[in-house]
Amino acid sequence: MLKRSIMVTAMAYGPEHPDVAQALNNLAVLYTRQGRNADAERLFKQSVTTYEKTLGPNHPDLADVLDNLAGLFRDEGRTADAQQILKRSMAIRKTAGPV
Repeated sequence: MLKRSIMVTAMAYGPEHPDVAQALNNLAVLYTRQGRNADAERLFKQSVTTYEKTLGPNHPDLADVLDNLAGLFRDEGRTADAQQILKRSMAIRKTAGPV
């Protein structure tokens, strides 16, 4: 269902739309829960790229995806990568202020 959601949303709004980024993030979270970490990482990164292009580098929605990516890295034992991503997420949240 999530794959179809991505396809339909991309057809309706174009592949570089925030709704597509959100759908990619949702599928990546599912893949993480299924242990499909390589697939999840690829989709998280694709979501990050789409959010950066559409909403800019300091949007709170981007910070949410970065948190998810950092969690994946943490779970894989990639502590340095997770810390770097979390620092970026925290900087975005500090700049954006309360939602």
